Formats: sequence, C-alpha cells, structure tokens
Amino acid sequence: MKKIYFVILNPYAYDDAMYQAEAIAKDANSPLNIVFFISERAVCTMMHDLGENGWLSAASIRSLQHSMLEGYRGLAEDVLERVRRKLSDIELNILPVNEQPTVEPYLHRLVAEGAEQIVVAGSTNVQLKRDILPKQVLYSVA
Repeated sequence: MKKIYFVILNPYAYDDAMYQAEAIAKDANSPLNIVFFISERAVCTMMHDLGENGWLSAASIRSLQHSMLEGYRGLAEDVLERVRRKLSDIELNILPVNEQPTVEPYLHRLVAEGAEQIVVAGSTNVQLKRDILPKQVLYSVA
C-alpha cells in the first residue's frame, strides 16, 4: 500500500490541494495521511515584522506569539475536522499536529519513512526552499 500524505500549512486556503491529495489517494487505492503543520519560524517572522514596524514591543511580541501558536493549535483541530467531513469517502489517517521551526526537514523525514507522494497546501507566510524539496512533494499555494 502506498504512503500518501496531505500536509496543511495554510489553514485558510487548502481545498485545491486537499482534492488533489484525495485524487492521488483514490488512484493509489491507499489511505490518505493528513497532518496540520505549524511553522514556528513563520509565526516568529510575522511577530518580528510587527515589531520592526513599531506595532509591538518586545514583551508584546512574546505574548502575542504564544497566543498565536495556541490559536493555530485550536484552528488545526477545526481544519482537520473539516477535512474529515469533506473527504469522508476515502480512508483517512489524521496525524497529530506537528510543530517545528520549518517544514522541509519534516518532508524529508516522511520521504525517508517511505512516503511516495506528499501534497502540501502552502502559504505565502511559509517560505519553502523548493530547490531542496524531495521530488515526491507537490507544492500548492492557493
């Protein structure tokens, strides 16, 4: 059985990538492994930009950063439930929310563990180093 993954980086625009991952899983007659990925570096970058522009003090940055990460964790559960409802006609494996500084090492690890196809619902806030992504990764920015 093939290992197919759908990695959600963008909690607001992922439908196109979701349906692409669904089609790949159906064609392979394999379950679809789904993970919501929180890029800690992307959140830090957003906070840094707000601080650089004078919107936040250092103390406010830390507090807001913590709150944003908590908010993303809550949002992840909502997004994963929506995906479960939308893709109810195929077998799904919902994986735990993954929080790391960047997504590239995680994608490489999935490939090392046998992933044959990984569809990533990208975000303009997460700057992927596309030149180092494994060939198994299909990157979609909505």
